[in-house]
Amino acid sequence: MTFERLRRPMILAGLLCAAIAAVGLATPSAAFELAPTPKGAAGHQGDKVKHPPRKGVASKYSTTAKGTGLMSYHGGTTVGTDTVGVTTGPPKVVLVFWGSQWGTKSVDAGTGISSFTNDPMGVAPILQRFFKGLGTNNETWSGVMTELCEGVAYGATVCPANVPHVGYPTGGALAGVIYDGATAAPTTATDAQIAAVAVKAATTAGNTTPASNRNTQYVVLSSTGLHPGGFNAPLNWCAWHDWTNGGSVGPLAYTNLPYLTDVGYSCGANYVNGGTAGLVDGVTMVEGHEYAETITDQFPGGGWWDAAGYENSDKCAWVGAGGVGGSQNITLATGSFAVQGNFSNVTNGCAISAVPFSSSATTVTFLATPGNQVGTVGTPVSTTVSASSSDVAQAITYSATGLPVGLSIDPVSGAISGTPTTAIWNSPVVVKATDAAGGSSTSSFTWTINNVGGNTVVVAPLASRTSAQGKSLSLANSATDNQSLQKLSWSATGLPTGLSISGTTGAISGTPSAGGTFSVTVRATDLSSAYGVTSFTWYIASVSVTNPGAKTSPRNVSLSLQIVASDTAPSAIIKYAASNLPSGLSINSTTGLISGKPTTRQTKAVKVTATDNVGATATASFSWTIA
Repeated sequence: MTFERLRRPMILAGLLCAAIAAVGLATPSAAFELAPTPKGAAGHQGDKVKHPPRKGVASKYSTTAKGTGLMSYHGGTTVGTDTVGVTTGPPKVVLVFWGSQWGTKSVDAGTGISSFTNDPMGVAPILQRFFKGLGTNNETWSGVMTELCEGVAYGATVCPANVPHVGYPTGGALAGVIYDGATAAPTTATDAQIAAVAVKAATTAGNTTPASNRNTQYVVLSSTGLHPGGFNAPLNWCAWHDWTNGGSVGPLAYTNLPYLTDVGYSCGANYVNGGTAGLVDGVTMVEGHEYAETITDQFPGGGWWDAAGYENSDKCAWVGAGGVGGSQNITLATGSFAVQGNFSNVTNGCAISAVPFSSSATTVTFLATPGNQVGTVGTPVSTTVSASSSDVAQAITYSATGLPVGLSIDPVSGAISGTPTTAIWNSPVVVKATDAAGGSSTSSFTWTINNVGGNTVVVAPLASRTSAQGKSLSLANSATDNQSLQKLSWSATGLPTGLSISGTTGAISGTPSAGGTFSVTVRATDLSSAYGVTSFTWYIASVSVTNPGAKTSPRNVSLSLQIVASDTAPSAIIKYAASNLPSGLSINSTTGLISGKPTTRQTKAVKVTATDNVGATATASFSWTIA
């Protein structure tokens, strides 16, 4: 398995020191690295994104965010055929409890919450309730992240409505709980081992394709007393998020989350709440931090961060409590949880709440739409549509599909004009009006373009045909119209009895019930009343045989008997056959002449059959006595 990370050069340590000093916090060691190098920088290799430990005492929320200015988009991280910037679907979180050190697992039958016997601070239930509750109770903490997007230019700081935004976790973000407890986790796991656990968890969860991992992140949790990735040796970070290419399951995002309450104050204990309840503040603050960074910089380096390398949660880590962007409790359907604020480019500051992005936040209404339109090839035409937004400050742009060739719509004015070059019948036109906030509406009508001098229908000619009476048949017809999208209706006159034509397809079918010669005319008519015809002769073959009546002939005397048959089809070829002839007699299959010298006294019931080359047939039966 290949393990890929984004590294930051050591120069960023100096930037970080300056940023922390600006808010009155202690300077971390030079080994503490926070954010990615811009793409294309010399020596760019990549590394994980680390959550800094707490320095100093929580104070009233400071309005000064860390880092430098607004965040910008960094073009996404390309893996295979996909370029990933942010989590664009509803975010999904899989919690992976790694190592038998967690003890025995049990599941509450009522809530479905898993608990472990070696979880003294109840970290497992807390995180499950937290992620189950996101996207419930109309929570707006997640709304801050939905301001960000992908599909914009490298360096962009604004997200228009018509690009994919970070998804909102409607109804909860928890996608699963996995206990990887068959063996003990290493006391000090390596980064590669943590990544391997995440990949294994993806397979366990059934997410074995890049698409199934596109909006999913895996949180690898270590139990109390362990030091995954060097946690608490010394404490230069509380948690970090990263990504791996995942081998066969595709690239995936994951987080290394140690047992944070082991270090108490340094990773958030009592930052928001006092007393015993506040001892677990850091559990949801720190993991909420990693979650928010993952969905806005899913594969670190390709998403959103500022000029100093700070991601959205980095810019607002440990900036105080309360206010519009400080750490505080949010109330979900599953309880109350401490979280930190996240940076908002919209407000240029830390924010704890924002209305979740919705592409349908505004309503667009058409004010004027044309009815069905008619024009002629070569003659200029024009019409106009207009619409307004529920937000009157929003500009409207127009687009259209289905316009006849030669016509176009002005995206600003909504005017449709041009000179049609191709005839078309009732082309379905759909006009769309969209405002800058992403609200949109559509209007539909049809546009017919006629040919100069009218339309022409040409029916494919049919040669004369011969068919057999009593035999079922079908005959296809086809026609062309020089006005596209035309529908043709079909009719016919002079059809043989027993046959009919389909009015929609022109197919003739049935079983002719009488022989004869029929002059048939087939007609195809379009919706503009233009029509074409084809005529042909249809022969229905019907064979008849003249019965010679009872015959008496002497024995041992040469004789002959001519069988006479006729056919209503003039070019038909008749073949003859006879059964049960007296001994010594035979029939000529071409002429119908029975001849020979009977040798035995007998009386035979003879049957003569005449069949033509299209399958029409007739018989005659008579007795023949040889005396």
